[in-house]
Amino acid sequence: MRSFGGVWRWHSGIIYREVEDQVINLVGQANFTGIQVVPVQQQQKSSDCWVFAAAFATCLAYGIPPQTVEFDICKMRAHLYHSLRNGIHSIFSFISFSSNSDQLPRGLSLVV
Repeated sequence: MRSFGGVWRWHSGIIYREVEDQVINLVGQANFTGIQVVPVQQQQKSSDCWVFAAAFATCLAYGIPPQTVEFDICKMRAHLYHSLRNGIHSIFSFISFSSNSDQLPRGLSLVV
């Protein structure tokens, strides 16, 4: 499983173990292969966490690795609002996109 963000303090080990337990409960011990933290764009305000989570999930739904996108933060809330209000699902506005093949993960999947 890939974790997008890095907000969690993985070095302390406490949150890592809790997330690991939750993932194992979802996929089963036999299917669990580990957790890899992937560096992605960070929010500037703590209140933007949910908007970034929605943007990362949207990227995954469209097959775009979130670590390759730099979102246009000024447009993110309005985009999410209009998407939810109108029932239209589309990729968030972004400033840049890196198609560096070294960043493209193999077998990317979303565990919900």
